[in-house]
Amino acid sequence: MSDSKRFDSTDDYRGVFPALVTAYDAQGQVNPEGQRQVTRWLLERGCRGFFVCGGTGEGLLLDEQERRQVLEAVMEEAGGEATIIAHVGSVSPLETYRLAEHAAELGADAIAAIPGAYFTPEPEELLAHYTALAQIAQRPTMLYHIPIRTGVSLTLEMIDRLAQIPYVAGLKYTDYNLYMLQQMRVDQGEDFIILSGTDEVMIPARLMGATGAIGTWYNLMPELFVAAYDALGAGDVPTAIEYQRRGNAVIRKAADAGGLGMLKPALQALGLEVGDARQPIHRPSAAEVEQFVQHFEAHGHPG
Repeated sequence: MSDSKRFDSTDDYRGVFPALVTAYDAQGQVNPEGQRQVTRWLLERGCRGFFVCGGTGEGLLLDEQERRQVLEAVMEEAGGEATIIAHVGSVSPLETYRLAEHAAELGADAIAAIPGAYFTPEPEELLAHYTALAQIAQRPTMLYHIPIRTGVSLTLEMIDRLAQIPYVAGLKYTDYNLYMLQQMRVDQGEDFIILSGTDEVMIPARLMGATGAIGTWYNLMPELFVAAYDALGAGDVPTAIEYQRRGNAVIRKAADAGGLGMLKPALQALGLEVGDARQPIHRPSAAEVEQFVQHFEAHGHPG
């Protein structure tokens, strides 16, 4: 990739980025006040920025207007203070492009988009899609590798082709294959932004070349994962690994009780007005939530 297509610094993408939850009110509608509350709460705990309306944020369960509302609330609360990555991907390419225009108008720092859903694109279609998207946004554009959800696995060769597109600056990489992450770093150089998307391997991914980290459980354990990231940056590998271990113990407990559906009840237990997840996300029982919160309190903090 030529220098004109890269950006001066990747510093704004170093650190911990919650894949931000979307806040709802008691009627299940987007709650801008609650959105600002959880955004501020995370900022105060050291988060570098936010990935808005991704999978954790239930982006594909929101309509277009709701996604606009969420991003507007986040930008009002954190724009200019944190790095805001707006996920604009949708089943509909036209909706994706409209959301990209909206994100650009609001001044989001970057956009990201899944390569599609349900219909699997061929390589040339992927190139055309990301070219159009990046041209509309005219700001750092992130590819999104999450094959377990999209059925599209971006190969190293495909990433290399996509990285030639003007404004494509990096990707969110949600995969346990850290060898591929390392080889991507070798191929693309240090100015390509790689944001690891698998919470359970945040520290190993950083060691293998990730710039920063986007994750679901950073919403609940921001201080723990920020401390882990900072410890590694300071060269204290044992502490970083210990904090990763603690976080993973909480994530495993959540997985045993339904996974993502445990996140919002746990945040509510902390006093955050985020509402309940939308169907078909599993809703755990009150007893499961109580047990999980106890486990989180015992393991989900640094120090």
